[in-house]
Amino acid sequence: MPTPVREQIMAQLATLLGQLAGVTLRRNPDTPASVLPTIDLFDTGAQEPGQQGGGVEEYFLEAPIDLFAADGAALNALEAEAWAKLAANTGLGGLAIDIARVKQDEGAIDTQPGHPTAIGRPMPVRIQYWTREGDPFAVGP
Repeated sequence: MPTPVREQIMAQLATLLGQLAGVTLRRNPDTPASVLPTIDLFDTGAQEPGQQGGGVEEYFLEAPIDLFAADGAALNALEAEAWAKLAANTGLGGLAIDIARVKQDEGAIDTQPGHPTAIGRPMPVRIQYWTREGDPFAVGP
């Protein structure tokens, strides 16, 4: 079975963020981070349809990303590095039209539940992409 465009996008996000030197990347973790700094990427983001027609279906995918570091300075540096990597690759290797930051629900630096030795904050991103109409496996157009 072919790979859906949504999964291709999540895999590309993981690849890009996994290239950050000295950073542990985890996808859909179910345990607290034991090594810092860590980026957690989750597949649970909402996906909203946009315009459809003319052979194209447009989607907006919100990808939850959580950042964890030992202190505020390290967390700020991690966030800057992660966003710089994504901002330099907004097309995600030809899979996306655009990628943008999403307003954070939790803006304060704080100790995260389940992560007593780390502080963290979310850095969700919203990815706009197309598929061919009726075919979630094919990048459009």
